[in-house]
Amino acid sequence: MIIIFDLDGTLIDSKERHILVLKDILDNEKITYDKEKLKDLVKFKSSGKNTKTFLIENLNIPLEIADKVNKKWVKLIENKKYLKYDTKYGDVDYVLKMLSKDNIIYFLTARQSKKNIKKELIELDLYKYCKKLYVVSSKKSKNGKIKVVNKIITNNCKVIIVGDTEVEYSVAKKLNIHHYILNRGFRNEKYWNDKNIKNYKNLRSLKNEIDKLLTDWI
Repeated sequence: MIIIFDLDGTLIDSKERHILVLKDILDNEKITYDKEKLKDLVKFKSSGKNTKTFLIENLNIPLEIADKVNKKWVKLIENKKYLKYDTKYGDVDYVLKMLSKDNIIYFLTARQSKKNIKKELIELDLYKYCKKLYVVSSKKSKNGKIKVVNKIITNNCKVIIVGDTEVEYSVAKKLNIHHYILNRGFRNEKYWNDKNIKNYKNLRSLKNEIDKLLTDWI
């Protein structure tokens, strides 16, 4: 069996990085904002909204300035100086170690640099779990992931995809493969429940479901 894992919000907790990048841009541009409200960035985005909307609605920043800040944020979000703030969720090692015993693990992510994410995975001691790392363009993440997964399933393998956003869900529905969605990353429980999509709080609870499915497939 092949299990494909998304990274940010699924295996890697990058919340601190997302907030810090925005903070540095706002401070460097000498833009006045409420520092307490800035902490709500990820919570705000987990409802399905984006950084630019957060700047306008939560920090009361004018549209033109918000657009400029957002473009800088996109450019800097994967800068190596900020990647060091990423951590792995506490349940990741146990679940990947157990699942990798009898299954093939692939990582599939939308990033700007494959070199940087590979280095990060090695530093987080996660790279050892995956047989192959696939990286697609951040600008075309959905189509990029569909192409990758489609190539994988052409080998008549049983495939499962695990992620935390509508991109992974869309890929699974498009290609008719099993999927598991987490609500701890960039989309919260309410977001998924409102769409009547089953979701999980952590990888341990999700692993139990995967184990049952794999047993049925044997």
